[in-house]
Amino acid sequence: MNTNKTTDSHGEEQRIEYILFDGTCALCHGVVTFVLKRDRSPQPFHFAPLQGKYVKKILPEEVRDRLPDSVVALDAQGRLRTESTAVIYILRHLGGFWSFVARVLLLVPRPLRDVGYRAVASVRKRIFGTKDDLCPIVPAEWRGRFEM
Repeated sequence: MNTNKTTDSHGEEQRIEYILFDGTCALCHGVVTFVLKRDRSPQPFHFAPLQGKYVKKILPEEVRDRLPDSVVALDAQGRLRTESTAVIYILRHLGGFWSFVARVLLLVPRPLRDVGYRAVASVRKRIFGTKDDLCPIVPAEWRGRFEM
């Protein structure tokens, strides 16, 4: 698997954490917007649609084929987190109250959390609709955090 590295303005290598999302899902766009508004960490999440060229470039086809078509977290070491584990990882990254919510979710056994996640994922497009654009419309200051 290719790594998710970039170089900062000082020529130092940095690893970026990504949220990979279903670019046609309105709920997934909502998750991206939610994270953008709350992620104040020194290394904020970057975003890429699962259907985009960037994901095809960094993840081999056999890995992409096994991913759910909703939200996936890609950490700085190149590990993928899916389903409820991705949600918890994202919430912990946001810190504060959201980190507390993540700890509460961890009290629920993963198989049960994933059943809940899959239930929402299976109806998300019927309830929340779809989007034609792969990327949500975002203010200019956030556009640098998106890969297509």
